[in-house]
Amino acid sequence: MEILAEDIRPVSDLKNKSTQLVRRVQTTRRPVLLTKNGKPAVVLMDAAEFAAKLASMRMSSLLKEAERDIAEGKGRDLDEFFAEFARKNKI
Repeated sequence: MEILAEDIRPVSDLKNKSTQLVRRVQTTRRPVLLTKNGKPAVVLMDAAEFAAKLASMRMSSLLKEAERDIAEGKGRDLDEFFAEFARKNKI
């Protein structure tokens, strides 16, 4: 997710130009960085893009947890897992 210079706006634009900001985000699919006193404050982004980013972050978290488990020897053989799964689900 890249934020271009043209996508950086003062937070006052949220009050004064909210419709234009929303339209811009939905059209370009790029987030808008809102600043307060010249410093980054919040990011306005498309809801679908946000959902995708959130899902990606969740998946990354699960993968990190799985990698930790494997490193700690908590994993198990894939064939063994599928055999148990088939038994429990009568497949």
